[in-house]
Amino acid sequence: PGQFPYQVWLSLVSGNSGSCGGTLIQPVVLTAAHCTDGADGVFVYLGATDIKNDKEKGQQRIYTSKSNIVIHADWDPKTLSNDISLIKLPVVIEFNDLIQPAALPKKVDGKYSTYEGDMVWASGWGRDSDAATSVSQFLRYIEVPVLKNSSCKTWFFGSITDKQICIKTVGKKSTCNGDSGGPL
Repeated sequence: PGQFPYQVWLSLVSGNSGSCGGTLIQPVVLTAAHCTDGADGVFVYLGATDIKNDKEKGQQRIYTSKSNIVIHADWDPKTLSNDISLIKLPVVIEFNDLIQPAALPKKVDGKYSTYEGDMVWASGWGRDSDAATSVSQFLRYIEVPVLKNSSCKTWFFGSITDKQICIKTVGKKSTCNGDSGGPL
């Protein structure tokens, strides 16, 4: 507990409810547009490791309506370009050891790092395999290497841009459905 205090779980309220990850960047949550597109609202879980335990120490749950969801104006569900969304939190967050905003990367010489070759942490409650029928009850994480975007483009038929970071599956372990929108 507390290893990823910026990690957020989103339980989406819509015709076919789903879940995604998110990153607390106070006073908002950063997530993927494909997660919030069509949502009528969202329950935001902060400080959680066990999403089924509403009495977990330090955990906060906040509901926010569709009016507080801002999807990138150029989001394109066909190409997945601009797959970014912000969720404005309607209340002040009580920070503690388990809930802290993420430290965002800084530009160096006017540019952001590509992180190519770096080892990074991915975390979330996503499925543990493509065959799994539900997300995990407990927060999990994995350390993975960042690939060169040129290498990644071959896997995704050129649809990767310089605005994206691509990670490599290691030992048949990676992110999966339900981890979308979460931190890296």
